[in-house]
Amino acid sequence: MVGQILTTKQTKFIADNFISLQVDENYQNANWSPVLKSVQNKRLVLLGEFNHGSKEVFSTRNELIQVLHKKLGFDLILFESGLGEMEVLNLKKSELEPVELTTSFFGVWKTMEFEDLMTYIKSQNIPVSGFDVQRSGQMFTNYLSERINNKETFLEAEKKFGSLISQLSNYRTVYDSVSAPTLQLIDVYEGIEEKLNKQDEFSERTLSNRIRFLTYMLDFSKTKDWSKRWRERDLAMADNIKWILNRYPNKKAIIIAHNYHIARYNEKEAVMGEFLKEEFEDEMYVVGVFAGQGSFADNAGQMRQLSPPDESGLDIKHIIAADQSRMTFLNAPKNVPAGAEWLQEPIIANDTFIDLSNSNKLILSKCFDGLLLLDTITPPQKQLDNK
Repeated sequence: MVGQILTTKQTKFIADNFISLQVDENYQNANWSPVLKSVQNKRLVLLGEFNHGSKEVFSTRNELIQVLHKKLGFDLILFESGLGEMEVLNLKKSELEPVELTTSFFGVWKTMEFEDLMTYIKSQNIPVSGFDVQRSGQMFTNYLSERINNKETFLEAEKKFGSLISQLSNYRTVYDSVSAPTLQLIDVYEGIEEKLNKQDEFSERTLSNRIRFLTYMLDFSKTKDWSKRWRERDLAMADNIKWILNRYPNKKAIIIAHNYHIARYNEKEAVMGEFLKEEFEDEMYVVGVFAGQGSFADNAGQMRQLSPPDESGLDIKHIIAADQSRMTFLNAPKNVPAGAEWLQEPIIANDTFIDLSNSNKLILSKCFDGLLLLDTITPPQKQLDNK
């Protein structure tokens, strides 16, 4: 079948089941009722993005987060950012200026859209945290160095950590060249963690994350096993989310990350969503987000164009184009009717990361509970102080 030609049954399924969220020309003021109905009995809502640099994805998600907070009482927001860095930001957010509220995000999220989200979070005093095992910024380094006696030892350790990250991440690095300094640094972090003596739980958790990161990255320098390296990161992130949720046992959480991480299933990799569903199977709702056309900012901040629909088969962009709405929601049906078989079969999804084999197909119904589909995206607006 030529990719762009949908069958009559497929066209009918889209017309009958896709719900336009009725956004305006700025992708705002959506009718979120269908989404709220789908997630109303869940404790966790995982909101994805198919890249880290799409203005409309960020801004519509901001609105959804506010609605989830106001209408359904979701009162904890977790980001794909460093745990310790976001915990310190959470402690200090009441005293931070708007541009400072994105300090603990990775660079791709230091945008006006995230500044707007964090300004709302500050105004409502919503607790936030990060679940990444990786370091994102210096807030935790500055925080802990002011609270421990062995300040110079810790600051030197954090400096060495930054240096070792680049070496351990390099595929060409020889294990013997990094094993001794990495193991020595692990010993230093363990010593600092022990001296905290369970008096500062998130600082101890952050140091444990530093150790865990160094351990699996050192293993990578020996084995060159990319899949294991990515698995260990996603497993650590899932463990961090469980740890955070245990600290907030009565809160309903929104989890923000790439589609890859939040997915319930991945054919070739072990991902965070799979680890989470082992414990939260019926409590979580996973929303995959995709777009049909436009441009975005890549991880280096450079503008990229979305590729046209792939004509070698059925592309998710064909599905998005067939709906002709600015933004659409689909609650994936449990029993797939005629015309929706594409939800259970591999569908082309270019312009996103799916797995380490550079696959461009995934099975939507296995990965996500619902889909947010945008017709067009553009790059986000960088913060004035983060050009």
